[in-house]
Parts: sequence; C-alpha cells; structure tokens
Amino acid sequence: MLDDHMRLMADPRMALLIFFPQLQHIPPFRGIFHQAFNINLKRLWAFLDAQIEEDNQNFDPNAEPTDFVQAFLKEMHRTKAEDAKQGNYTMLQLKNVCMDLWIAGMETTITTLRWGALHMIHNPDVQAKIQAEIDEHITDDREIQMSDKNALPYTMAAVNEMQRTANILAQNLFHKTTRDTTIRGYKIEKGTVCLPQISAVHLDPKLFPNPERFDPTRYLNADGSPKKVDALIPFSVGKRQCLGESLARMELFLVFANLLRKFKLSATPGEKLPSLEPRMGITVQPHAFKCCIEVRR
Repeated sequence: MLDDHMRLMADPRMALLIFFPQLQHIPPFRGIFHQAFNINLKRLWAFLDAQIEEDNQNFDPNAEPTDFVQAFLKEMHRTKAEDAKQGNYTMLQLKNVCMDLWIAGMETTITTLRWGALHMIHNPDVQAKIQAEIDEHITDDREIQMSDKNALPYTMAAVNEMQRTANILAQNLFHKTTRDTTIRGYKIEKGTVCLPQISAVHLDPKLFPNPERFDPTRYLNADGSPKKVDALIPFSVGKRQCLGESLARMELFLVFANLLRKFKLSATPGEKLPSLEPRMGITVQPHAFKCCIEVRR
C-alpha cells in the first residue's frame, strides 16, 4: 500500500503539483492527483485510523505508554483533564504525526538502502572492502550492533557516501526567510519561500572531487580513521534539520552492514549493470532493477 503510494509520489508530475497545485485540474495531472490523494491517501488514512483505534481501545491513562500513540493519548488525556487548551494534542494531529513518522521515517531509509545496493553492484571493489572489514572485526555469529560502529570505519564511510550519492531529497523541504536579507547581491524579502538545494552541495566538485564517483575514502583520514566532512548534509542543516537523523543513521548502518555481512550483491549473469539514472519526483529513486544475491554465510 505504501509502496504503491510512494511510486506514484516519485512521478515528476507530483513535484510540479506541489509547486503549482492548480495543475490538478489539467488532464495530464488530473488522473495522478486523483489516484494519489483521493484513492491511495484515503487507504493510508484508513489504515492509520484502525491502528490508532486499536491502541485507543486498550489505552489506560494511568499506565506507562508502550508506544508513541499511547504516549500521545496520555498527554491528550492529561490536558483534557486539566481543562487546559489541548493545542496540538488532538486526534487529527495524532493521525498527521503518525503519517509523517510512517512515510518520512520509512520511505526515505528504504530508498537510500536501494541506492546503496545499486552502488554495491556497480562497485564490487568497495563491497569487497566492506565485507573484508566486517569479517576481520566481527568474528562471531551475532548480528552487527551500533556498538560495532567504531570498529567499522570503512563501512560507516560507505554509508555516508551512500547518502551523498543517493541524494534522495535533492530539493529539501520548504523554509522561509524570517527577515530581509541579501545573498550574493540578491535581495530576499522576509517571508520568501526557500527550498535548500542539497544536490548543489553534494554534487559540487569543489567539495567532492569527481562527485559522480562512489568513494567512501572521502570520509577517512590517511590512517583509515573517520574524517568529519561538513559538506555532507543529507539531513539538511540548522535548527530545522531532520528530526529523525539519529534514528536514520542507526537504521542505515545496521541494515547495510548486516546485509553485506551475509550476502554478496552482483549484476544478474548475462545482463548489463542496472541503471544509475534516477527517477525524479518527491524523492529521488532508482529505477526498479534485478540483481543476484549470493549467500556468504
């Protein structure tokens, strides 16, 4: 259900609809708008309604919450009991926040990992180095954990490069200027809508030489230790950068490292390498591709 919706949202027409919503009335855009917002989105809301209602039926305001929904319901119950203004603690806001967490917290990570798998197929030498590092430092049968991160600097560097090259939000979220300002001679008035273009940074050859090349050593010192690269900003910068950054970094490292520990990824025998050409939309996604997955252990 979510996959169907996000495939539709990846259509370039959806990006245009966000900037120019009046296009929804024009035939080339009418059908995709109807499918995305009148059909798919209603299915997603119905699913969330059912999940929230299930939690609500079992909710005990005096017990410790066991998940986000119950924590929200507890705060909503507290503000209502105190006869205070509920503010943002309403059922509608709960649905909205759950939708944000579901889509933004899952789709972006999955898309980045798809790009990571694709780059491993195109760069078997990098994949081999990651697997050699993992095999050297993780010698037992347990799953790789976050506590192993410091022992796997090349793997972490590959995760960083995966985020830079994936560049899944080439146009970041909407911001606006809080005061009049001037940038490089251009006067920008207070309240002007701005979209930070992260791709302009991640693909700048002055910051990342040979930016089209997948090169984890960009984030390593000569001795192999991690190197901080301030120009790597997949989660944006400033006070409004992505709230889920720490969770996303953990998910990317754990899934990517454990995947490559157990499997070798390669192109399907007899077929050419899958395309690195992106599908531009709300998120930048790779085209669907096939690959060979070989068990290592």
